[in-house]
Amino acid sequence: MGSQFQWLTAIHIFIFQHIPHLIAGQSVSSLPYTSVTGVIGEGVILPCHVGAEHIPEIFSVQWIFNEQSKKRTVSRYDGKNKKEIQDERYQGRTEFFHREFRAGNMSLHLKNVKNSDKGSYTCVVSFDNQYHDVLIELEVAARGDVPSIFLKSHVKQGISLTCHTEGWFPEPQVIWLDGQGQTRKELSATKITMMPAGLYSVVASMNLEPGSDMEVSCRVVNNLLNTMSESRVLISDVFFPSISKWLVVFLVILCLSMVLISTTFCKLRSHHKKTVKLVKVKMAMEEEKEKLKSMLEKEKDKNKTAKAENRKRLARYQVELAG
Repeated sequence: MGSQFQWLTAIHIFIFQHIPHLIAGQSVSSLPYTSVTGVIGEGVILPCHVGAEHIPEIFSVQWIFNEQSKKRTVSRYDGKNKKEIQDERYQGRTEFFHREFRAGNMSLHLKNVKNSDKGSYTCVVSFDNQYHDVLIELEVAARGDVPSIFLKSHVKQGISLTCHTEGWFPEPQVIWLDGQGQTRKELSATKITMMPAGLYSVVASMNLEPGSDMEVSCRVVNNLLNTMSESRVLISDVFFPSISKWLVVFLVILCLSMVLISTTFCKLRSHHKKTVKLVKVKMAMEEEKEKLKSMLEKEKDKNKTAKAENRKRLARYQVELAG
């Protein structure tokens, strides 16, 4: 839809600009439409061929970039003074095929294509009071790096895989495949971000569960260039966290043993506390017994002393009475 709109806009602009020439009786050729794709960082040919029988020495050719708000002259060649003028945005990046001018080849070689070059271009050739126009739609694309697959982390009983690549334009498509080249059924997520250079970086992730096809491919597709880049890995079972049945039995026995030991320990500890308490009570009773015994001995000694005193008094009284 956008390309058709730009095409119609270019036609209207062209007709409006050349109305004075039409009134003057000059002929204008039709506007054939051509779409080409340029790879970012490489060169592309914007084709423009004039089918006239004779191309005079004095002619002019002008390539115009049809921006939304204005038109920008990319490059212009004037056969009268043999000069070529370039817009500063395209300085050093455009080149005509001078030796093929007389054969009607007015194509433009655009070097070091950028994503900002994407859009509609018009080639206008004039000579002998005639105008020949060609409309070109330039698409830009880039094929990025070969994707790299990483084992990111364990997820429950599975593992998480990450596929990373960058340098793509426009936004690519990421497809996870199995060993038979079929699209995998596992859920996946893709994050696409634009880098400072205007190209896209891609990070895709997927969770691989035990029992799945261990051969995994990450395929990145550029639908505009009809090209792709792919990496394939084979995941070994050793990467999956697994538990042996004997280990499970051992863990169960260990847990039961720990429970039994803990119960026995608690009972022994309780019995020990009771024993200690009984010993303490017994010791207290022994101490109390010794105290009472000591008190009785003291009382006994007192009684003996008192008894002796009483005997002495009684003997003295008897002596006194006898005298």
